Amino acid sequence: MAVIIKFLAVFIVFACFIFPGHAQCSLSNITVTQNPTGNSVAGDSEYEVTIKSVCPCQQSDVKLDMTGFQTAEQIDPSVLDKDGYVNSKMPLPSEGVVFKYASGALFPFTPISSQISCS
Repeated sequence: MAVIIKFLAVFIVFACFIFPGHAQCSLSNITVTQNPTGNSVAGDSEYEVTIKSVCPCQQSDVKLDMTGFQTAEQIDPSVLDKDGYVNSKMPLPSEGVVFKYASGALFPFTPISSQISCS
């Protein structure tokens, strides 16, 4: 079963490159990775977050669920604003966007909406 799922995932990504206008992206194509930096801010652990789209179509207006999010470290609002919008609602760049936050625990940044544009 796992082999079939991996095959389908590879096929879908391959199809996105061959037929870019026909295969649509979804929120599941947005990846959020987090790693501890080893630093602390105001006694809280610091984490570095990278948000990327792994689909060839552009995703803009990316919004994360920020319910309950608190940080001891200021985040540039052009990267992530208090409403959860990423990159000032502009398309995610291929290298993704990166920011740091400090909290007592890892926060589950979950994508909840985006606008998809395939050319």
